[in-house]
Amino acid sequence: MEIRRGIGVSSGYAIGEALVFDREEYRINRRTIAPREIDVEIERFRKAVQAASAEIRTQLAAMSKKVRDVAGSILEAQVMLLQDPTLAGGGLGLTFGNTQAGRRSISVQDGVRVSTSLDYLKATNGDRWRSGWDLTGSVYRSFPSWTAAGRPVLAATARIAEQRGPAARRLTAGGVGSTAVLEAGDSNFEVRGYPAGFVAASALWSARTELRLPIARVSRGLGALPLYLRGLSGSWFIDSVGAASRVDGLGSPQLLSTGAEVSSDVTFFSFFQVRIRTGVGVPLKSLGPVRRGEARFYVTAGTSF
Repeated sequence: MEIRRGIGVSSGYAIGEALVFDREEYRINRRTIAPREIDVEIERFRKAVQAASAEIRTQLAAMSKKVRDVAGSILEAQVMLLQDPTLAGGGLGLTFGNTQAGRRSISVQDGVRVSTSLDYLKATNGDRWRSGWDLTGSVYRSFPSWTAAGRPVLAATARIAEQRGPAARRLTAGGVGSTAVLEAGDSNFEVRGYPAGFVAASALWSARTELRLPIARVSRGLGALPLYLRGLSGSWFIDSVGAASRVDGLGSPQLLSTGAEVSSDVTFFSFFQVRIRTGVGVPLKSLGPVRRGEARFYVTAGTSF
């Protein structure tokens, strides 16, 4: 009897045929081919992609429904990657800003920030293409404060974006646009109070306002933990988003919400700074399963804008 020792990947015991998994190494030699061989090599590549896709589909068909429900999505994603032609192209982005922020500022303040970007990508095989553009403008104004914890800031931002082409992905709105901690999914446009990705369209616009208020300047560590709490601030906000298939069809907002949140500025291990936002968003317009006045709580990391 042969005994092999290794690291268990799950708890419990299993009885069955043991398979030894070992790493195979392939040596791929780089070589130069003649111009007359280019078409032959391209055809070899296409046949290899077709063979790999067929093999993965065979594996999917051989799986039981229970296994396919758990692991089938991984193989299906591999098939999609094999069949999706590479998109080649480029993009351009410009940013201007003259905002200010001091050591005791609760956010950027007293200035404007404008950014724009555009891109164009085309498939290396076939006629699929994608183009898009994005324009954002933000304004910040601070006011005299009643506390040494920072100055109140009134912030407003407006954004419009569009995606076109057969390979374009639709823009999404809803939820928090930064890294959500307790909410799955992600959105291009933040609208707190609605589920993430609740609205999807080729063109979206948003208008948002926040009144940011200082709460306390803590500036102390949390016991023996490698955490340093710099300060606390709060904000009241209004978010709105409108969607359409094209920019010239954008109308009144489909999503409109209000709410409040508390932000904690934390430093981990004395060098990694992050803002943790805990808040509640309340929809002001009913749409689909979301009803007006149904509050949604969230925890997220990062700044809103």
